[in-house]
Formats: sequence, C-alpha cells, structure tokens
Amino acid sequence: MPIIEDLRTPRPTAPLPARRRVAARSAALAAAALAVAAGCRGAPAPEERAESTAASVVAGTPEAPVAPGALPTYTLGPPGVVSPPTAGSAAGSSVAPGGGGVALPSNGNPLPAEGLPAPTPRPSAAVAAEGPPPTDPAIVDLMGAVSADRLRADVAKLASFGTRHALSSPEGGARGVGAARQWLRESFEQIGRGSASQIVAQAEPFPLTFAGRSTEQQNVVATLTGIGRDKRFVYVVAHYDSRTTAQDDGASDAPGASDNGSGTAALLELARVMGRRQWDATVRLLATAAKEEGQFGAKHHAAHARALGLGIVAVLNNDIVGGAAGAGGARQPASVRAFSAGADEGPSRRLARYAAVIAGRYAGALASPAGPLAVAPVPTADIDAEGGDHLAFTDAGFPAIRLMDAVEDAARRHAASDTADRLDPAHHAAVVRLNVAVIANLALAPVGEAAAPRLVVEAGTAGTGAGASGAAGGERLRVTWDALANPDIKGYYVAWRLAGEAVYRAVQWSPGVEAVIDGVPAGAEVRVAVAGSDDLGHMGVFGAEGGR
Repeated sequence: MPIIEDLRTPRPTAPLPARRRVAARSAALAAAALAVAAGCRGAPAPEERAESTAASVVAGTPEAPVAPGALPTYTLGPPGVVSPPTAGSAAGSSVAPGGGGVALPSNGNPLPAEGLPAPTPRPSAAVAAEGPPPTDPAIVDLMGAVSADRLRADVAKLASFGTRHALSSPEGGARGVGAARQWLRESFEQIGRGSASQIVAQAEPFPLTFAGRSTEQQNVVATLTGIGRDKRFVYVVAHYDSRTTAQDDGASDAPGASDNGSGTAALLELARVMGRRQWDATVRLLATAAKEEGQFGAKHHAAHARALGLGIVAVLNNDIVGGAAGAGGARQPASVRAFSAGADEGPSRRLARYAAVIAGRYAGALASPAGPLAVAPVPTADIDAEGGDHLAFTDAGFPAIRLMDAVEDAARRHAASDTADRLDPAHHAAVVRLNVAVIANLALAPVGEAAAPRLVVEAGTAGTGAGASGAAGGERLRVTWDALANPDIKGYYVAWRLAGEAVYRAVQWSPGVEAVIDGVPAGAEVRVAVAGSDDLGHMGVFGAEGGR
C-alpha cells in the first residue's frame, strides 16, 4: 500500500482489535497532519503543489476520510479523558454517551478507555539577561541514552543478510533485501510498542526498472507523530540497500556495514531514544531502498512530500557514519562532515552551519577520548558525482544535508570487505547523539523563520583590526530584524560570519529584535542570520542571511 494515498473517498471500515484501533487513530491524526502541513513555512509555493492528499500510515488499515484541510483537534487531558474537537476543527468525533472518557471517532470505533497519551511535561523558565542556558538537560539525558553496543549489534545484523542489493531476493528469510526490510520494519514496530511516542512503522512501495528488470522496492518508514499545534516535519534519512563493485550484481556478498548499515542502525537507535518522549514536530525516520541505483527511494518519497507541500524544516541524511578507518588506517573520530547543495547562503548550507552550532553548544554531551565531536560543513553537494539521498530532498525544495565520516577508505566502499568489525562504535554513537541534539532542538523550537536582518555600521567604529566578535579594533554592526509572530518565541540567536566562511564565527542572544556585533573586520563582507528561540533555548532554523 502506498504511503501517500488519497483518503477523500469514503471507504468502509470494519471493527478493529483494540491495539489496532489505537494505531489506526494515530494514523488518522498523522494523515490529517500531512493534509494541513502544506501551509507550513518552508513548503513549496501553492502554485507548485499538487492537490492535497493525506497518507494512510498503517498498512492494511483503511481509515475514514479526512476533509481536505481539516484536522480534528483533541484536548489531551488525564488518562481516560478525551475531549471533543475544539471549535472550528473538523467534526466527526464526540464523547461517548454515559461518559467513561471514551471518544467515538467518525468511523464509530471507540478509542480505548485509557484515551490518548498525555504530552511530555514541559518545564518553563525565566530567561536571564544573557539568554537561556546553552543546553537543555532533557536533551542531554536523551543523548546519554544512545548505546554503542546496540548500534554495533544492529550493524552486524544488517551485514548478516549477505547483500541488500535492490536485485537480491525480495522474499523474507536470511539473505537479501527482502529479509532486511522485513527485519527493519519489525524492529521499528517492536520499538514502537514500548515507546512514549506514537510510532507508526510502515512500508512504502515503489516500482524500479533497472538493469533490464522490473521490481517492487520498499522504503521503510517510522513516524513519531508530533503533538504541536503547528505542523512541521524533521526527517532523518539513511539508505539500507547495499551493493558490490558491479552496480547490477544482486548475487555477490555486499555486507555494506559502513555504507550504509551505519546510517540505518542510527535510525533504529534514534527511534529507541527519541521515542522516549513526545515532540512538537513530527519526526520521520526514513530508510530508503535503491539508493545505490540512483536515489530512487529518496526521489520517490521526496516527490510525494513536495506534491503534498509538507512543511519539512530539515533533512539529515546519515550515510557512512560508523567511523570506519580511512585509507592507511587513518581516523578522525572527533569530526563528521556535513555536505550540502545549493547557494552558500541557501537553506541547506544554513542547515549545515546550524548543525555545527548545535554541536558546539552540546559539546559536553558529545565528548569522547578523541575530543567532542565537531561538525565540519563542506561547501559542496556531496563527496562525488554519485550523490546521496539528501540531494533528492534538496531538488524537491527542502533543506537537506549529508552527515558523513571525516575520512573514508574508498577502496572498501561497495566491496565485500565493508564489514562490521571495521567500525568505531564510540564514534558511531557520537554521531547519533549529534542527531539527537539537532532533531530535538528543531522538534521543540517555536515555529518561525526570520527574514534577512538589516545591518548598519555604527559611526566611528571603523578600524583596522580583524578580531572576532567582541574584539577591539573592528567595526560595530547594529543588526535589526522583524519580530516573528509566535508567542512562544522569547528571544533570538544572532549568528555572523564572513562571506565564504563555512561556519558562523559567533552566536549571541538578543531578547528583542536588534543586536550589536563588535569586532567585525573593517570593510569585510559580512553575513548575519537570526533564529527564534523559546525560554529553554531550543533554537529554530536560521533564516535568510543579511549582509553588506
């Protein structure tokens, strides 16, 4: 069953067992969220969108139709209590006669007595003059829950399928792409059964014609449904297929431990860790198929996301992140590269710089014997012409980056020697912790993307020095911007760099809509970006850069 399906035509719904009713209701809410997400900031322009459809996210579970543009809104209260839709929301749900806290959805199947889960508690804090604390202890705790041992075991399991080539066996069992995707989906389902988030696992089939053969391939998707009033999506992507030297060889061993069992294992670990709580944004973990033949799985999903106008604020593609040694045994365990396509001031490059900022803020939770893991943005689309799955999302109009080890032994890529024993579990775990920090900040930050700020050089501050922010001898810039219309925004982070630099030189806090930056090299081309923040320091995406 396709992941994106038109649900406007009514279909009969048979009674479902209690467990499947819960999953079905989660699916209906997630599907409705897809339908209304087209209006989120960052989506393609309306004239570029196809007519909105919604997604059926439980295979084999037909759902009642969702009116275009309508989203049932429920009040999440104590266990066993589900209030009716609020005024102005879609009709069709009510509290069952006689009370008991059982809501009747539009298809007539009652929700279980325990009702919908209550949101994860969110503390609030008074913002100090210097701004919120640099890290959220709740996010640090989740980063600490990442297990190098689980990652090692998942990579070994993926390698044990022998090959995950698109033309290998599509059936279940012990070998081939079919066995791997079945294990992946079952693993996501098992994780979902024990999680606080509503995790829905599904297969997303698509046709592939390659090397003279026509086959059905399947992406495997796990969705952690967001509970915020503003619908947006944070994607984490990794391709689970593998290949050997010959691109059309579906029979030979291709264990693909580094490329890309490492990224696929990261998705499973993120489901375990991120599933421990609920998030304002929807977090989608996408394991793609047929990447090695030309990003076919990613292109299929990204095209549908664009047609729906999904409000995808970021795509993190984890591809070769297990810390395997490079040529000659060289390692750089304290660094991970971030590739991005597009203009130097464009949304994907800003996302790479954002990841570097978050890594710096959460450096204490990214520590290792080699030092804290740092993000090194690389101002090119990818490592070579082959291209990773993030490029399919960039082409569809979404901000996307590829995280990749700082070094790689290219001779072992697409070879039978790409085995699990070559990986560095400590580095692998650090990259997953980085993902947690970036995803959590994006999924908790208030919605809103600032327009490009305005820069003015204050009179009498021009000098000859070339110091960083706060240093004497440079210019003083006064930066102003338009406030974002979101009551959850309690201030802004202001970042600056010189034109052509890969990372921001400094980031500072402002409680209002202006800031002063000192020590800018006189006459230099400067780029400044602004990101909204809540009272706990959850930083949103950087908006368009202003400059001079």
